[in-house]
Amino acid sequence: MARGDPLLHVRVSEELKERLEKAAKDAGRSMNAEIIQRLESAAQNEIPLVDFLRDEAEELEWALAGARREQEALGKQLRELRERIIDRGATDGQALGELIIEHRWAAERANDYERRLRKIRKIIKD
Repeated sequence: MARGDPLLHVRVSEELKERLEKAAKDAGRSMNAEIIQRLESAAQNEIPLVDFLRDEAEELEWALAGARREQEALGKQLRELRERIIDRGATDGQALGELIIEHRWAAERANDYERRLRKIRKIIKD
């Protein structure tokens, strides 16, 4: 660092100051060097994490679209089966039960993907 480099004044808690002093002493650096090293390390790690989260959000959006399509298709099958029951009376109870369960699972997957997407978007503020 040169004398002409910009200065940054920061207020920290006494506890944080003590932790920084100890870490600097343990690493054989000045407190300034310790703070600079931590800031640079954090800045380098931030970009890959944001890129990872954006990729994850993209995959979740794709999975969410698929789960919604599946939920809609299963809902359509349920409505058709309901109409057949109304028209003809009897139906295959096991097939109906399986269809209801599949529809619920698709809805739960869609809800899970939406929840995870909200968390990621909150972090990366997209």
